[in-house]
Amino acid sequence: MEIHLKELRRRAGLSQDEIASRLGIKKSRYGTWERGERMLSLKQAYDCALVLGCTIDEIAGLDRERLRSPDPRRQSMLDSYDALTDDGKTLASEMVASVARDPLRRADAAGAGSAGSRPAPDRADVRETA
Repeated sequence: MEIHLKELRRRAGLSQDEIASRLGIKKSRYGTWERGERMLSLKQAYDCALVLGCTIDEIAGLDRERLRSPDPRRQSMLDSYDALTDDGKTLASEMVASVARDPLRRADAAGAGSAGSRPAPDRADVRETA
């Protein structure tokens, strides 16, 4: 894992002296983190993130694209969900839960390879339940 403290510190416009002072540590200790000679604890990374105005993921160099789902349908659904209001997220969650309760659409049902591939029923076939 490559730590990105130097890049983030420079982006924040801080010297090693300044960030070490804000963290309450010696400059030499901070320098060992920046050079990758010592690893930070989670608490230390958190403290650095607060001072630098970034996330722990950014400090660790986590590439968000690597976390994307290999299933483009799932990723599309996640991207759309992120764009919703709170009310929209509640409705979307309820709709997905409703579909997941349908035994013919569940991945753990027989024929899971075809889950989600059956055609949508015609409107005439849909019966409203009261």
